[in-house]
Amino acid sequence: MDLFSKDPKDFAYSSNPLDREIAQSYAQRFWDAGNQTVLLIYAAAFGVYVALGQYPELRNRTLDHEGALVVLALLGNAALIFLLRRMACHEYRLTRTYSEHPLLIDAIWSALHMRITLVCINAAIYLFVLTSILKRALAA
Repeated sequence: MDLFSKDPKDFAYSSNPLDREIAQSYAQRFWDAGNQTVLLIYAAAFGVYVALGQYPELRNRTLDHEGALVVLALLGNAALIFLLRRMACHEYRLTRTYSEHPLLIDAIWSALHMRITLVCINAAIYLFVLTSILKRALAA
């Protein structure tokens, strides 16, 4: 059964008792995937920091591609924010199939706002580290 083709407000739960369990399972997976996405973003950024700190030739190469790295960071984080938003929309739709509780629905949007804030903070830290490394490399 395709849960996304059903309208949560008009769905007959009594005739499909297992659908709530399936929807709850999928909503939990979307929740976990959103958390893992943010965790992977921070892990990838930390890997870049370590690589830039340990390899002087990599720092020198960043000088050649400074503008491209900044644009790539901004576009990549914008794409991740879009992904997190779409995942939250699907999670909301699935959650509505098994619960109308306003606190549960609010938790989805609160989690989305926290994840987007974390992505923006990570992008700001990444750009700060990148530009400070470039300034230090240019000064040397």
